[in-house]
Amino acid sequence: MAITYAETLETFPRIPVGAEPFPLWLADLDVDTVHSLRGKAQEYGALQADAAMLQEEAVRQAGFQVQAHEYTDTFTNAEDREFVDTIIESMIGIRLEMGDEAVYAGDRTKGLDNPLTETVKYLSPAIAYWRANLVPTAGALSVLYNPELPLLPGTIKPDVEGFIPGQDNDIVGSKFFAECLDGRAIRSRGDAVRTTYLEHFMDTKKYPVGSEINVASLACGAAEVVFEATAELQRVRPDLKINVTLADQDVQALERARLFAESKEELQQINFTYTEANILSPKALAEMTVATHGKGFDFIDIVGFLEYLPARTAKRFMSLAYDMVGQDGLLCAANMRDTHEQLEFTTNCVRWPYIIPRSLPTLATMTEEACDLKPSDVTMVLPTDGAYTLVNIKKSSQFA
Repeated sequence: MAITYAETLETFPRIPVGAEPFPLWLADLDVDTVHSLRGKAQEYGALQADAAMLQEEAVRQAGFQVQAHEYTDTFTNAEDREFVDTIIESMIGIRLEMGDEAVYAGDRTKGLDNPLTETVKYLSPAIAYWRANLVPTAGALSVLYNPELPLLPGTIKPDVEGFIPGQDNDIVGSKFFAECLDGRAIRSRGDAVRTTYLEHFMDTKKYPVGSEINVASLACGAAEVVFEATAELQRVRPDLKINVTLADQDVQALERARLFAESKEELQQINFTYTEANILSPKALAEMTVATHGKGFDFIDIVGFLEYLPARTAKRFMSLAYDMVGQDGLLCAANMRDTHEQLEFTTNCVRWPYIIPRSLPTLATMTEEACDLKPSDVTMVLPTDGAYTLVNIKKSSQFA
């Protein structure tokens, strides 16, 4: 007997008949159809994985350091993963089977949502609120970092008067945020940043006992990873005097970050500066650097921003950020990979706007040209889920 998704979850809100143009209603897919659609998605994922391996070898041959990053995710389990993958892979299969009929034909940043994106909104009230009100803001990432948040963040939208209160999370939402590859990848990317940050400042030759260090997060969002890494650094190296500059044009994100920092006892010894700024402005970046008294920043994070910029702007911004790094400091960037195994879900189902996935060779060339350095000064950290590249760029004495 066919088992449908609607029967799996009694509270599933049925899609109204005639509401969507594609013929296979997600709630009514039988077992054979689901198997076929998931097979298409898995074939697509396998091709993406093969392309990823070729890209990794290409950047190694070009002289860049390549390092895998393993992460143990405490939010996941096999049963929930299968539940969520059934939904996601079925939707990817529909997208691949129907081609451009199942997507909006124009730019992801403009126009009405496509049928698959509308279907995402029907999965649960929490997911509907997340997609309609939070994507692509820092608030959307908050619940990916912590899928068990009981309340999704409230927001102010320019096209809506007043404040939109937060939405209660629900069981389907929490499973989705925990198990979708984008959620797992955001957490593994964050762990890779945290590991890089801690390893960098544990070097007592560069940072002897009693050192004052300057950290900046540009386009910081809610700064979850910076807070976690800084709190851990404070525990293991209480001798350091830590100054952290959080900069963003999103006032809501900065306020959320400030309130979080003030609520955590382990962050009370850290000197935080919250800067509302257009971080693409050379003047704004120069003003931030003044606070380091000519030393430059010891660590700069631009992890959540580079992938939203077209190539020319991305290179210019990376160059400006690299100029802010002091001798022996580190610039930490990231970009979604174009070999992400569920990329079709991210771009054409969730329809996450603005984001520009990039290949490893493209990102390597962009980094080399923007920062005018040798490939051996760049380490490309690759979380094993395959969704993101973390780019760690050293500023050695030779290039300071």
